[in-house]
Amino acid sequence: MSSLHAFFEKAKHRNDSERSTVSTTHLDEEMKMSRDKLGAESAEVIESYFTKGEFCEKQEKYRDAIMLYKKGLESTKLKYGKDHISVAKAYEKIGRACIYEEQYDEAINNFKKALELKIKKLGSEQLDVADIYLDIGRAYFEEGSFSQAEVNFSTALNIKEKRLGKSHPDVAALYNHLGNVKYNQEEYTSAIEYYRQAYDIYLGEGDKCFKDLAGIYINLADCYYNTANFDDAIEYYYRAREIIAGKNGEDCMEMIPINDSIAHSYGKKKFFEEAIIYYQKTLKILTASKNIDTVELANCYINLGISFSKKGDYDTAIDHYKKSLAILIEKYGDRHPHIANCYSYMAAAYLNKDENNEAIDYYKKALDIRLNRLERQHSFVAKTYGSLAAIYFKKRQYSDAITNYKESILTTMGDYVSEDFNEESKYNNLPLANTFFHLGQAYARKRMYDDALSNFEKALDIKINKLGEEHLEVATIYNEIGLTYSDQRFFDSAIENYEKALEIRVKKLGRDHLDTAVVYNNLGLVYVNKKAWSKALELLNISLEIREKTSWRGPSYCGTKL
Repeated sequence: MSSLHAFFEKAKHRNDSERSTVSTTHLDEEMKMSRDKLGAESAEVIESYFTKGEFCEKQEKYRDAIMLYKKGLESTKLKYGKDHISVAKAYEKIGRACIYEEQYDEAINNFKKALELKIKKLGSEQLDVADIYLDIGRAYFEEGSFSQAEVNFSTALNIKEKRLGKSHPDVAALYNHLGNVKYNQEEYTSAIEYYRQAYDIYLGEGDKCFKDLAGIYINLADCYYNTANFDDAIEYYYRAREIIAGKNGEDCMEMIPINDSIAHSYGKKKFFEEAIIYYQKTLKILTASKNIDTVELANCYINLGISFSKKGDYDTAIDHYKKSLAILIEKYGDRHPHIANCYSYMAAAYLNKDENNEAIDYYKKALDIRLNRLERQHSFVAKTYGSLAAIYFKKRQYSDAITNYKESILTTMGDYVSEDFNEESKYNNLPLANTFFHLGQAYARKRMYDDALSNFEKALDIKINKLGEEHLEVATIYNEIGLTYSDQRFFDSAIENYEKALEIRVKKLGRDHLDTAVVYNNLGLVYVNKKAWSKALELLNISLEIREKTSWRGPSYCGTKL
């Protein structure tokens, strides 16, 4: 989920850049004239370095800004001495430009030099000192060192609370920063506590902090979204939306991340009609924009396509995917990974329409691009092979299914010899277990029973290690192993595996569940084949009794799939 607060900061920086219409050419001329006339150590020359550096920052020329600030720093040292307070300010300017250039270690190094000087000159509890702690925290945050960021934000907070009081907007901003730290550490309860403290302060400030308040609402909503509390997420996204709409109107660009977040939340609740409404609001804003972001427009069509697909309107979904595809091809050409993603979405929609041949065609197009543009072991390559295999299985083309499932496995495991794929990786790879399972099913359909059992055992090994011995997916594999032994007339082995499946399902689902009835039925049929009529009748009657209680209409999901 995107941060609206970050969106506002980027927009503000873009606006500053757009307003910076004054050319720096005349500054070059003035600087040269000043250096020639006054010398490199003059106050006018020093000021010109910093002035031009600020212009470069506004134009997002951060390397040029850093170079100019460093020249200004050296001149400042020559004129005032290395311990002057102006030297600290120069270090700060360099550090802030380094953050924009993503040179975080360099930024931290300069901020620490500024901090040392300011504490020496001003003491440890001045607001200027707090600002440097804030800057250091920002640099640590951006490089992902969240514990160090928290330490520096907390130090800045303590100073600001002492100097400004606990209800100042600068204090609220630091609570927000601390909330962001906890959010990125996935400590959402702590993040919410910090965001609420910031909210209480901003709420008391009225209209002058409306964007900050909207940002807090978004941050709270993001926390609720990530803890699957989608109702609360939607409520806070709505609050942010109301604030921005009241100030800038329904169709301003700031509405896009809010509309999308509301749509995502409704999608998680499976309220696809509502999701579509908000994606369409985004579409309206994008298509009306004079400076349209074509990639963002293509993504909007994809989001709409996914939502229409999930509500079962596959034709409309395909129409939207095609619109996205046309934009992406014009933007990137026809061999870009984004094109492959679009083909995959279209394939899935055709598959849901039972148009299997069209689905195969689009998955093959996606696979062709991915094999050429991505690494052979990329997860998207493995997933595409798996999707093709599933369609071939559905079409009862088991040889083709086997070929593609094996390619998916080899892609995931790197031909079993990849340095990056060790035993620990395997035991944490549930998608790989599922592929082994489905490959086993395909072998079983071709009556290649040894190969089937070998792959079921691999799937079982991973599932037990990852999920435990009593998980329902483990029971599903035991049931499938039982079917395979039964088909070979190895009835005792079949009974052993069915009984393991039965034990798990009775414990997890209860005796009277349809999935439990499936295993009772399978066991009963084995005893029929063993001519153990009394035991067979007992088990089949239990299965029938359960099905009659639950108004059984057909085969169970858990009986055959993972």
